Amino acid sequence: MAKILLTGPTGFIGSAIYHQFSQQGHEIIPVVRTPQTALANRVLASNPLQPFKITLPSRDIDIVIHTAALVHQMTAVAYDAYHRVNVEGIRNLLESLRDNKPYHFIFLSSIKVNGEETHDQPFAETDAPHPQDDYAQSKYAAEQLLIEWCQTHTVKYTIFRLPLVYGAGVGANFQRLIQLVQHKRFLPLGAVHNSRSMLFLGNFLSILHLSIEQLSAVANQTFLLADGDDISTPNLIRHIAAALQKTIALLPVPLFLLKLPFTILGKKAEYQRLTSSLAVNSKKVQLALHWTPPYTVATALQSMLPDSNK
Repeated sequence: MAKILLTGPTGFIGSAIYHQFSQQGHEIIPVVRTPQTALANRVLASNPLQPFKITLPSRDIDIVIHTAALVHQMTAVAYDAYHRVNVEGIRNLLESLRDNKPYHFIFLSSIKVNGEETHDQPFAETDAPHPQDDYAQSKYAAEQLLIEWCQTHTVKYTIFRLPLVYGAGVGANFQRLIQLVQHKRFLPLGAVHNSRSMLFLGNFLSILHLSIEQLSAVANQTFLLADGDDISTPNLIRHIAAALQKTIALLPVPLFLLKLPFTILGKKAEYQRLTSSLAVNSKKVQLALHWTPPYTVATALQSMLPDSNK
């Protein structure tokens, strides 16, 4: 079993990692921001001016899993905020590891490093990065910083670029979509024809489990992750409705009309997420780990939307 230093142990992804890998017998050392966080073996990183600056326990660390970040916000966030948490934060963490270097560092990045949307071909690891907004640029800068540090200090690394991750307890846009399906009988999205890749939390945990078992197979590489089950926005809504045992009609409103209220309300980003394509080729990780997704989108939604929530 491995000794794992985990940042973001109370977040959506981090908490799932903490609980599953603790149950599997790994020793998890969570990095927390407040002493009130009730997690065993915790390490405190409480200085908001120096995120993830920590004093490590006097014991060897096998693996670092860095999940914590200032995630993408739909409202305006200054680049300085993203840079302080996502770039300077990982710099502080790496500096803290200088005298207690791990064997392997796993970093959760974002598919937005590749770009905002796809057209004829899905994103792949061989594509040149094209981060377009402040968040994506901060994640790409953090990737570059990590690679340089690991090469200098002879530490192996793995970078996972994640699309939208969903599962029980998900918030933000995915939760709002679920709520729309729960409470609306009609949605004007029947004319949308797109293809979006997502990643179910259970599928991600499966990849992470195999990665820790086969670190050499993922060492010093970047992987794009996805369910491998791309879906359009209308079909996603249909799957959500089926999981909730709801009936919903999708009206074929022309896209130029659909776009108008989003533009008036200053919500062009939301319109883009609903109507554009962002597809990911995840064959590399499937081949490297001999991984087959244990969940499809349909079975994932069934598992995260149990009867008790309907």
